Amino acid sequence: MIVRKYHLILFLIVILLALSWGIARRSPAFGVARFDNLLINEFVAVNRTGLVDEDGDYSDWIELYNAVQNSVNLSGWSLTDDPKNPNKWRFPDITLRGGDYLLVFASAKNRRDPNSPLHANFKLNRKGEYLALYNIFSEQLSTMDASPFPAQFKDTAYGRRGDEASYGYLNSPTPGQANAESLAWQGIVSDLAFSFQRGFYDEAIAVELFTATPGASIYYTTDGSEPGEMSGALYTKAIPITNTTLLRAAAYKSNFHPSPIATHSYLYLADILDQPPNPANFPPDWGVYSKNRDSYKAVKGEPIIADYEMDPKIAQDPRYREPLIEGLKSLPSLSLVTDIANFDIYANPQERGEAWERPVSLE
Repeated sequence: MIVRKYHLILFLIVILLALSWGIARRSPAFGVARFDNLLINEFVAVNRTGLVDEDGDYSDWIELYNAVQNSVNLSGWSLTDDPKNPNKWRFPDITLRGGDYLLVFASAKNRRDPNSPLHANFKLNRKGEYLALYNIFSEQLSTMDASPFPAQFKDTAYGRRGDEASYGYLNSPTPGQANAESLAWQGIVSDLAFSFQRGFYDEAIAVELFTATPGASIYYTTDGSEPGEMSGALYTKAIPITNTTLLRAAAYKSNFHPSPIATHSYLYLADILDQPPNPANFPPDWGVYSKNRDSYKAVKGEPIIADYEMDPKIAQDPRYREPLIEGLKSLPSLSLVTDIANFDIYANPQERGEAWERPVSLE
């Protein structure tokens, strides 16, 4: 009887071990490890002016590094930004020699020709996301020490500091080369908070600005331009707002990445109705007429005089003024804030492409 119980217990143990092994084999997400030979060395998730792919696009990119002397055949590896889909983008049959680097564009173009630039079938999220290598044969994920990685910034590389295992923002991207030894920043300045929300106002307010980062200095502008340490006013006390004001601010600290620029539009509708045709510092004309237009009494080559005002025959008429103000409040609206100099786009309203695009803040 004792022998039978012993055999039964032994049989159950063997079955449980077999089931556990089978589950582990079918669940690669549970196998997480660090491979010391093949590494995600660095990447750029917001490529705007850096490396260009074969199509002329500023695609984001990921760099792999073989940290040992032995070559590694990548046909058994994949890249993924989804822990539930570790085999998302498989490498072609390509060998990475010891000490070599390999660049993969994160462009979502999905190109696997080993004789051409490689393109993964996903893009990198600038807000931060998961990123890992997956070994198909061992069914193990190799994640970075910083996965999911944090928010990324324009033309900034994120990767290993030199040959160290720690990850951070690097001083400069180095595709195909050893990483920079020094980090770009010790940290990131926290987002700004405003004591008054953007919107419509008809009474004076005093706006206070805050950041949770100790030792950070706040700089602001009110003319639509981007604030900086050399191009903005240093915030020292509450900012009085008595008329339409486009308040933009950012916080800075030495050896830290500045906070994102925050924009709050405080709109006084009486100012909008009374806006002059030629506000100070705005472009005085919108280019020139490209051809004669009898209906406008326009002559080809003559300047198009800028006109920024609302029609005074309506805006200044007591019969319409109050209904206009109420109507402007009731309509869904967007505020587009940019540097005054960017209004030169009116000169060529039909042009297309990046050369005619201007950065704006959308509220």
